[in-house]
Amino acid sequence: MRSVTCPCEAVFEADLPESVDLDTRPQTVQEILEGSFLSARCPECGTLVKPDLPVRVTSGSRGMDIQVVPEMERSAFYRGAVPLPSGAEAVIGYRELVERIRAVQDGFSPRALEILKYLLLARAQQDAPDADIVIEYAGRETGSLVFNIWGLKADEAGVIRVPESLYEKTLSDLGRKSSEEPFTRIFSGSYRSIRILEADPEEEGK
Repeated sequence: MRSVTCPCEAVFEADLPESVDLDTRPQTVQEILEGSFLSARCPECGTLVKPDLPVRVTSGSRGMDIQVVPEMERSAFYRGAVPLPSGAEAVIGYRELVERIRAVQDGFSPRALEILKYLLLARAQQDAPDADIVIEYAGRETGSLVFNIWGLKADEAGVIRVPESLYEKTLSDLGRKSSEEPFTRIFSGSYRSIRILEADPEEEGK
């Protein structure tokens, strides 16, 4: 049982897991993608609450060992103030968990996707250098990978489609790219996301 606080200020205990194995509980995959995972209904007002809680998600068959760090702890994680279980990779916030599960389900390399996201980010920043841009993998269409891009317009996501042939080229270049900056930094730690570039290198690990 874990403590949950509702927007109505009621605090209640809910049967929410601290860890889940996707191999023994495969229905969790769909729950994550649907957004119902780690949700609880408030007994006072009836609101379905989705608390920002840490959870470990593993799957031996998928080679997955992920610790979800709450979004509110992003800055603390960048400072090295949020410890991870031994051997676990970090994702930060529920949206990043959804993105990772969707990528693995679609058969795409998370590292190759981060390289594509970096290239898309660099292009977007040329048009909007002061925008706070976030790019996420959103799914697969025939012949294309779909990415959502946030930050160019208020409260509105743009959509970018990348040919699957570009993904295949990126995948074939993965070994070489991983040894080049900024990808060396992106892939060197437990949080293998282009968003690590937001962190001050002097603060990381403190």
